[in-house]
Amino acid sequence: MAQEQFQKSEKPAGEAIQQVPDSALASMANEINEAGGEWKGNPEDEGAIGWTAFDSPSSDDGTVTILLPKDTILDLPHQSLVRIKSRSDSRSYLGVVVKGPLAEPDGLRPDAPVVVTATVRGRGNILISQYHGRVQVELIGEELEGGATVPPRRRPLPNSPVFPLSPEETAQVLRTSGDIMLGVAESHDEIEVKVPITKSVFPRHLGILGTTGGGKSTTVSGLIARLQHSDAAVVLLDTEGEYTEIYKPTEDESMRRALKRRGLPLAGVPNTHVLNLVGRETANPEHPSIGQFSLRFSDISPYALKEILDLSEAQEERFFKAYDATKLALTRFKMLNPQQQQVLEDLDELETGYPGMGLAHLHDMVRIIASVIEKEPYPEGIAIPQFRQEDEIMKIITPLRPPGNKISWYALLGRLGRIKRLGIFDNPKAPALDYGAMLRPGHVSIVDLSDTDSPQVNNLVIAQLLRGVHLQQDENYRKAAEEGGHPPLAMVFIEEAHEFLSDERIRKMSVLFQQVARIARRGRKRWLGLCFITQLPQHLPDEVLGLINNWVLHK
Repeated sequence: MAQEQFQKSEKPAGEAIQQVPDSALASMANEINEAGGEWKGNPEDEGAIGWTAFDSPSSDDGTVTILLPKDTILDLPHQSLVRIKSRSDSRSYLGVVVKGPLAEPDGLRPDAPVVVTATVRGRGNILISQYHGRVQVELIGEELEGGATVPPRRRPLPNSPVFPLSPEETAQVLRTSGDIMLGVAESHDEIEVKVPITKSVFPRHLGILGTTGGGKSTTVSGLIARLQHSDAAVVLLDTEGEYTEIYKPTEDESMRRALKRRGLPLAGVPNTHVLNLVGRETANPEHPSIGQFSLRFSDISPYALKEILDLSEAQEERFFKAYDATKLALTRFKMLNPQQQQVLEDLDELETGYPGMGLAHLHDMVRIIASVIEKEPYPEGIAIPQFRQEDEIMKIITPLRPPGNKISWYALLGRLGRIKRLGIFDNPKAPALDYGAMLRPGHVSIVDLSDTDSPQVNNLVIAQLLRGVHLQQDENYRKAAEEGGHPPLAMVFIEEAHEFLSDERIRKMSVLFQQVARIARRGRKRWLGLCFITQLPQHLPDEVLGLINNWVLHK
């Protein structure tokens, strides 16, 4: 009976579903309109590609977690810049993606068995879980009205929309505009990173650090080319001779492909000039512009010279006795011209040497004093004619009471003799460096020290060159100031700076370092910048690192 009744009550499925009355639909529409209309999303979220997540006990101060829908994961690569519009408090923050984007399954742990099994068994093709993206953003600052940015004191609230910055906005935030192009921003191939030739960047002093093969030479070559293009004068101290060929286009295929990809011309650096010390060979004898130079002994401070020669305390005492005797001899024999006499009025021997004095003068004087100490005959073969007048020379030496000990005198003579035999001082076959020509706009001077094989000689060259460049830029600055402007930027690049200014050398050459420090402090105001290049920054003392304002670090 029950079965019969059931069969009688059965109706087709379509007849069991009844239509919603129009009155009910109209009532629902009225309620929707009264509530503000259909839900179309938050207008503030227009253009957002992610939202801030809640913080957890492991959250770091200064960073926030951003969650991304599956379809926007690829829109926020590493190093992207974002704007976060915090809900409720209406604050706006700028940030940079420092971790991610990472993909996480929805509602499951990434290591959940079902996720692992589906991935391995399904080989990524079947049973894959729905997923979302996550990035970690480090806050750069809080935006204020008017475009100013201040350090962030607060954090964006949860569920705040996140917007990617456009390339133009990113470039503005990173302040990539300027005169000298360094390259392109990481993860932003369309943004060229440039720095301005202003006192905030150049000529502030620069450090370029990196291991062998890290790209320092490429960075330096590119900087030189772009500085030259901006009419800066460049002086490069090249200890290895590797920059003597930068006038040629690169032959490296990977570099050629990179230039082609960036749409950059394949070209070398024009208007380069190689300068090598007299008697030494250049690493590239085929360079179209090669010139030799010699040093001027009178330009070297006696205090810097005794440090470079690494004299013992006894040798140092005798060095200054002989130096004083030589000065007196130059005056007694009237060997100074009027211009040199005038220089004596403001002479600072911590900065420069005695005008008119040559290495031959000092070497002869040491020979004479050594023979007097030993009560030997007056030495023959004295190079300076005036110093052959024994009676007059004795009138100079005797009142000075030079100390005895012939071993120390002959040790000093030996050190001066080694330098003298090199023929690098006051050599008639080679002129002194022409600093006026070196600091012309767009002029690139490569001082090739690859054939010296002597840190002492390199230090002598570097010490004299830095002082000469500084004095010339002082003069350029004075003339430009009279005309109401500033001189062209001058940059000095020092390769293998750790060999010249190592921690060990600084302790032994405090006077030389003080000269470099004075140039560094005064140079910036006169548009003279120094660039220290090294693969061993740990050998540079804190005193040198403290001179550097900007850094280029190669991973």
